Amino acid sequence: KNTIGLLNRESFGLILDKSIYKTNDTTIKTVDSTVNSPLEDNIDDEEDEDEDNIENKEVISGKTMDLYSSKSIQSWFKLDDIWKVPLLNVVLSVETSQSSSSPFGVVMSDLLQQVLKELLSEYSYYADCAGLHYTIQLSKSGLEFLFYGYHDKLPVLVYKTLEELKTLCSYTSQTIPTNVSDIFNRMKEKTLRTYYNNLFWQPYYHCIMGTSICCEDPRWTSAEKYQALSTASIDDFISFNRIFIQTLKLEVSIHGNATADEAKKISNEIVRIVNHKPLSSSQESIRRAVKFEPNTTYIYRQHAKHYNPEEVNSGIENVYYVTTLQGFENDILDNKRIELEAQIELVVQMISDKAFDQLRTKEQLGYVVFTGVKKLVHESGLHIIVQSNHKDPEYLDSRIESFLSNYYIDLTNDQIESYIKDEELVSYKQAIIEKLLEKPKNLSEESKQLLEEIRQQTYLFDRKTILANYLSNKFIEPSTIRSTVKEFFEIYLSSKDQYSKSKRSKFSSQFYGKYHLIGQVNVQTTDKIVIIDDPIKFKRGVSLCASVSYDSNYVNNSY
Repeated sequence: KNTIGLLNRESFGLILDKSIYKTNDTTIKTVDSTVNSPLEDNIDDEEDEDEDNIENKEVISGKTMDLYSSKSIQSWFKLDDIWKVPLLNVVLSVETSQSSSSPFGVVMSDLLQQVLKELLSEYSYYADCAGLHYTIQLSKSGLEFLFYGYHDKLPVLVYKTLEELKTLCSYTSQTIPTNVSDIFNRMKEKTLRTYYNNLFWQPYYHCIMGTSICCEDPRWTSAEKYQALSTASIDDFISFNRIFIQTLKLEVSIHGNATADEAKKISNEIVRIVNHKPLSSSQESIRRAVKFEPNTTYIYRQHAKHYNPEEVNSGIENVYYVTTLQGFENDILDNKRIELEAQIELVVQMISDKAFDQLRTKEQLGYVVFTGVKKLVHESGLHIIVQSNHKDPEYLDSRIESFLSNYYIDLTNDQIESYIKDEELVSYKQAIIEKLLEKPKNLSEESKQLLEEIRQQTYLFDRKTILANYLSNKFIEPSTIRSTVKEFFEIYLSSKDQYSKSKRSKFSSQFYGKYHLIGQVNVQTTDKIVIIDDPIKFKRGVSLCASVSYDSNYVNNSY
């Protein structure tokens, strides 16, 4: 009962002995059947002729991917015309309003994907032998299915997985098999242990999660998810699943050795198997970022006694918000956003090594020192992370601020020995342009880059090229680089008492080790200081940023 049945490698029609594979224009080489995950993280030929059939919808072409859209599914497609290998990557996003609206929805979605993977374990073993692979993971508002492997039989694995999902979500309290109940209980205990073990994260990771909890809505803590899961029963799981599968938003990315007709066929078959009601835009669960005020410093502090009382390390993450990510909205590029995104990339390239050298090597604050681009939902900026076993977060914050101030002096004062010369500025520009224009090394890397835009729902697939072109065309002379970065520091990385044009929005997430106490905030600045004691109350009392919307009617052949 409810078993997958006897399977063998022939079930997938192994193609390992083939040497030639059909493509649109030429032949392609064979590859080994062992395929690394590119994304970590007997079908009837007839299609239903109804209004949901993707064949009947307009094909919308973008610069990098084509969109075939119906009311039931959005299907992004790109033919592999570079690597010419017989592989296909299919990523299906299944979103519902139930999955992220509460901690209960998050933990039930988590258990759903774990139970489903257990039920498919025997089937997936033979799929692996045939060079077909998959994984399932939580997304921000549902589940994400990632399939990759040989193109001609990968749809078999896709359809089987979705059929098993549909079956699992159709059980009632009277019809659920014993083995499913046993798997649920086992996965529940495993997940509870995982949530408990999150208490023992490294301090710098507590800082990162603290930033997310305070700055994104909705977002739930491990403690909230642990509490929701601890009282959940198999009946709760069954009820959630039956609601989960009814109304969904489906979005699929198909990239690799497949034609447009094959992509349409896969999309239509997904819709037929899931047999869902489309989720209306008003029901979509949208994660939004907090809208930070200019000339304001937000401080969120945590202590080890609430997590791991024996933790001796302290940590800090300072985030400096700059702009909203450029999305593909109304077929218009916002030049100011593009400029600021490019400037963020350039500034991070310039300060990363020197921040490590100053804070880690010279001042020896701790082993963890990191500088990078920070993205929260659709907001972008830069962040600096430091973890120390002997200094408290307040001191770490002062040293980060001191580093930024000194770097500004190095950039502008040509009378000092540490003055940053023109040649160095040009080398920074060239390094970031080369990094942005670096070609993917295989089909997997290309799929990751495309998928990042789809996950963010910004759909600007040639973002890196646009940013690189801006840097190349804007910063021809070293003096232009110097003046632009100087102004960036004055507006986004300095306080009002330092430079009058400052509009800095800073968020400082701090974690105190067992030997340090949380005291009064002692920050020497004229900027407004906001202390966050309760992230939930904080988010209820502030404005949220507008979500980046996307309307397929606006897309055409030109960016």
